[in-house]
Amino acid sequence: GALGTPLVTQLIEHKWNSYAGLRARVDAVAALALAFMVVADTFLRPHKQGVESMEGAEKVSLAVSVTLGIWSLGLCAQELFDLLSDRELWFLDFWNPIELTTYVITLVYSAGDLATELSSLPGGYERWIQLAQAASAFFVWVRLLKYVAIFDGVGHLVNVIIKMLTEFAIFIAVFAAIFLGFTHAFYVLTPAEGKHGPESVLDSVMTAFQMMVGEFDYETYSTSGALVVLFVAYILIAMVLMLNLLIAQLSNVYSEVSGDAKAQFFLNRARLTLEKEKQLTSSQRLMHSARRIRYAGHSLPTKIVTSIFEE
Repeated sequence: GALGTPLVTQLIEHKWNSYAGLRARVDAVAALALAFMVVADTFLRPHKQGVESMEGAEKVSLAVSVTLGIWSLGLCAQELFDLLSDRELWFLDFWNPIELTTYVITLVYSAGDLATELSSLPGGYERWIQLAQAASAFFVWVRLLKYVAIFDGVGHLVNVIIKMLTEFAIFIAVFAAIFLGFTHAFYVLTPAEGKHGPESVLDSVMTAFQMMVGEFDYETYSTSGALVVLFVAYILIAMVLMLNLLIAQLSNVYSEVSGDAKAQFFLNRARLTLEKEKQLTSSQRLMHSARRIRYAGHSLPTKIVTSIFEE
């Protein structure tokens, strides 16, 4: 596509080296700092649960909670501003919803953390704060993949993961009909004909899932011919056919994306460059436009011609 042409790649490289690259690296350091702050708050939490901790941990934890709250509030406001400014463009970037989710969850948990420091909350609220912190801990580390993608050699792997997750979601929508059908059938037959059947629909779902990874008790499903037939059909369709179909589908995705790794690398840089370009002021845009004109009038054609001959 267009990302493979020398003109486009050289233009992306110029913008990246002029301003986008530095801003992206600063954001990557800030994202890493946010992740380490969540880690620090995790290690300072034991004193809130009645466990003895190091002296002064309460004050440090309070400072961390306040800093996390103010920081996440600012980031959340910036992300919401970008969303309202250009909704269509905002949703085109896979990472924007993840970042907004990260900031909101971190803000919620830090606010709850601060409320716990200043007053005692009921036990139920403590549990919700822990769940929010667990979700925040997951998202603050996952969003670092956005900045890993800007490095040549590994950037396309991030795109592989995103594409695989998309294909996996489509596969799950198809597989769910088959899985739930077998689960329902097992729930109907097993309690009536076996003594060790599931006690609820949820137990039946978990049992069917465990069977997919090879954990099952054959005696439970050998009490009647109907259960044996159902068991064999589930093994062949769900475990053999569908799982091999998923593996083949994901293998095709990896081959497709990895086969165009260079273009995927420039795509990741182009996304971040566009994001940073939107954050420039009018004077900064004018300054970089003037530089880009000088760049296009002198060094850019030379680099394009050189790259064409090298190919």
